[in-house]
Amino acid sequence: MGGAMALHLVYRYHQDVAGIFALSSFLNKDSVVYQAVENASQQPLPELLQCHGKVDELVFHSWAEETYSLLKKAGLSTSFHSFPDLNHQLCRQELELLRSWILKKVSL
Repeated sequence: MGGAMALHLVYRYHQDVAGIFALSSFLNKDSVVYQAVENASQQPLPELLQCHGKVDELVFHSWAEETYSLLKKAGLSTSFHSFPDLNHQLCRQELELLRSWILKKVSL
């Protein structure tokens, strides 16, 4: 739920951040976030990094893939990374990817 809340907060109200990440998260098909992204297509929006475990039993991988596809279709710059044997948890590879992404976003 934290990832969904972050997506709502950033893309509806605070587009002035360097980037946003969502781990093991999704938005439902009729989320207002998709419309907010579409409506803001005239201005640059923060890039999204999404990561998800392929064997997540709490938030299905297909839900996250659908979120990625709908946000991309709405015009968002986003990337999606799957982790084959990962359930609803973190792994070292995911954290290393996130760390390098954050460092790239905040580098001056």
